Amino acid sequence: GTVQGYKFPESGHYFLASDITLDKPIYIQYNQDITICLNGHTLSRDSQLITISGNLNICDCDGTGQCVGSYGADSGGTLRLTRGGTLNIYGGTYKNLKKAASQYGGAVVYVTYTIYSATGSTEENTEQTSTTFNFYGGKITGGQTTGTGGNVAVNHAKCTFNMYGGTLTGGKAKNGGNIATSIGGSTGPTMYFQGMTITGGTVECSNR
Repeated sequence: GTVQGYKFPESGHYFLASDITLDKPIYIQYNQDITICLNGHTLSRDSQLITISGNLNICDCDGTGQCVGSYGADSGGTLRLTRGGTLNIYGGTYKNLKKAASQYGGAVVYVTYTIYSATGSTEENTEQTSTTFNFYGGKITGGQTTGTGGNVAVNHAKCTFNMYGGTLTGGKAKNGGNIATSIGGSTGPTMYFQGMTITGGTVECSNR
C-alpha cells in the first residue's frame, strides 16, 4: 500500500521501496495495525516523524534502514507513542537530529499517556488502555534533550517499556542519557529489560 498524506489508508504491511522524505508527520490511528519494513531505506522528516495511537510494528529486512526525525520543540522527535498505542521495534536505526527542548525528554522515542486527537484517539475509546513500547532489536541512538531521557522517555504509570534486545547508545540529557522515567501517576511506569545493550549513557528513574 501507499501512504495517503499523513495517514495509512488501512491496516496492513508496507515496505519502503526507496528513501522517503515526508513533508507531514505520519499518524497511526488508534484502531489501526500497521507493519512497516524499512527494507534498508530511510524514512525521514525535517520535524516530528510518527505519532502512534494504534499498533505499529517496524522491522528492517536489509539491516541498514533508518527512521530519522529532526524536531526540537518538544518530545518524541522520531516516534511519539500516545495513549492506547503499542510500538514494536524489531530492527533499524532511530535518531533525532535536534535537541528536544522539553523537561520530559525522549528526543527519539517518547512514551506517554496523553491523548492525541490527530490519531483519532479520544477519552472514550482509550479510557481503559495503556501505552506499551516493546524493543526487540535495532538501535536508538544520539538523542539529546534539555530534560530527562535523551533516547527514550517513559512518562506515566500506565506506560510500559519492555526491552528484550537492541541497543541504546549516545543519548545525552540532564538526567538519564539513554532512558528515563518521569512519573505521571500514583506509581511509576513498568519497565522490563532482557538481553539489552546500553552504551554511552545512563539508565535513570526520576519523579516529576
